[in-house]
Amino acid sequence: MIKFIKAGIVCMLCLVCLTECSNDNQGFPDEVIFPAEGGRISLISENAVYVGCIRFCGEIQSCDIEYDDSKPDSILISYDWLSVKARIGDKKIVLIANDQNSTYDVIDLSISFDPDPEARIKVTRK
Repeated sequence: MIKFIKAGIVCMLCLVCLTECSNDNQGFPDEVIFPAEGGRISLISENAVYVGCIRFCGEIQSCDIEYDDSKPDSILISYDWLSVKARIGDKKIVLIANDQNSTYDVIDLSISFDPDPEARIKVTRK
C-alpha cells in the first residue's frame, strides 16, 4: 500500500513538472528589439488573445479601442512609444514602435490568455 501511494505521488510530481515546464511564453519571444526609428513586428501566439488583459509596465490599459478596420473585437492599446494591435480570439498581435522621444527605451508587455498563463515580452528600442 505504501509503495502504491509513493508511486502515485511520484506520478503526480512528474505531471506537475511537465505542466510547469511546458510554459514557453505562449510562443512569443522573451524580448523584441526595435531600431531607434521604430517599426512594426507581427507575432503569433499558441493561444488566442483574451479581452481586457494586455498590460504595459504592470498597469491595466483599456482594451476596447477599435482600430481602423472598425470591428468590435479589435484592440489597440498604446503606451508611450509602443502600440499593440490585436483581435480578441485571434493568435496574432502586432507591435508598433514609433520614434517618439522618451525617457524609457524598455517597456514590459504582459498579455493574458484564457485559461492559460500570461506571456511577458520585454520590448526594447535601440
